[in-house]
Amino acid sequence: MARREPANRWAVEKLDRIRATLLRYWCIVPPTTMSLASLLVIQCGQAEKANDAVAITSTPPGATVSWNRQVIGMTPLTYKVGEYAFNARKSSVFSKHLAAPVALHIALDGFQSKDVVITEELKWNSLNGKNHYTFFIIELQEFDFKLDKISVAQKALTNADIIDLTAAGIGEQIIIDKITAAASAFSLETKDLIELKKAGVSDAVVQAMMHKNAPPQ
Repeated sequence: MARREPANRWAVEKLDRIRATLLRYWCIVPPTTMSLASLLVIQCGQAEKANDAVAITSTPPGATVSWNRQVIGMTPLTYKVGEYAFNARKSSVFSKHLAAPVALHIALDGFQSKDVVITEELKWNSLNGKNHYTFFIIELQEFDFKLDKISVAQKALTNADIIDLTAAGIGEQIIIDKITAAASAFSLETKDLIELKKAGVSDAVVQAMMHKNAPPQ
């Protein structure tokens, strides 16, 4: 005799698919040969508890992290907040929530600081409209910051620098090459030229200084 398929097989298969979709939020008694009416569903909270922390990293690492102006550590770090800070679903006026936005400040010596607000503003209203409040949720759980190095402006050469280089015995051509390549702030009034001559600065170097100061043609 051929084996007879259970009459409720289609219902069980359908419920299996529904169970897979809802598994994250519900604990479901797995069906065997139960009928649709006898399937027992027990709400027991989320099967996979939502993460309750943020992970903060930076390139390069070692940056100081401030959470609303309070230092919480250095990158890389994991900072525990609470599941409520990520959950947009609030059931009542007593539901735990973030009452203010969260701003991160990432700072590392020699690099430009980063400032970012990591929350989104939402509003909760009761069904009768009598109770309401504004709250905030953290939109992401991982934050990675790429820090840009602060470029240090090259110091401009002055008359004093040229005198120091000459006194140190640096060769004339080397001094001229440096004048050509570097930014400059020379003063070449008559009294300045006299001081340069007394300091032993060669005419060729002084001429290079005058060419550097000359306005572009």
